[in-house]
Amino acid sequence: MSLADFWDETGGNFIGVGDHEVYIFAVKMGKTPTEKQTPFVEFTVKNMQGQERGVSIYTTRKSIWKLIKWVKACGLTREDARGYEPHDLAAHQGLINMRLMVRVEMEWKAKKGRAYPEVVDFWALNADAPPGSDAMVEPVQSDGQPEPEPPEGDEIQF
Repeated sequence: MSLADFWDETGGNFIGVGDHEVYIFAVKMGKTPTEKQTPFVEFTVKNMQGQERGVSIYTTRKSIWKLIKWVKACGLTREDARGYEPHDLAAHQGLINMRLMVRVEMEWKAKKGRAYPEVVDFWALNADAPPGSDAMVEPVQSDGQPEPEPPEGDEIQF
């Protein structure tokens, strides 16, 4: 076997740089191997060609906004989120097979001294906002009406 036998290889079976329609294929939870032991959830997403990429989201109070953005991109509403516990694997597994859009870009990793492809943004498939914008589609109730704003002081509790 020679290098010529692999000449057309494109770097494995990973989703490359660009915007991709994906579905959630697998979920696992863990803690960072640092002294802080920061809890996270990792979603493995696949595109329609079967290529995959991992998306890790910390499940700390400081980072909960990113998990909220993720579940909104998957189509969950505030009402759906009332039973979604950020530290419960079963809650995250309920997102398996949900479809959304992701953007992969090359991100510089100082510790490694080079750039790696990373999921840097995600949004709902039906989002009216242009990709990369911070605008999100407002969740709607089952009757098609926009969700009401929460009462003052309605925050996620851990």
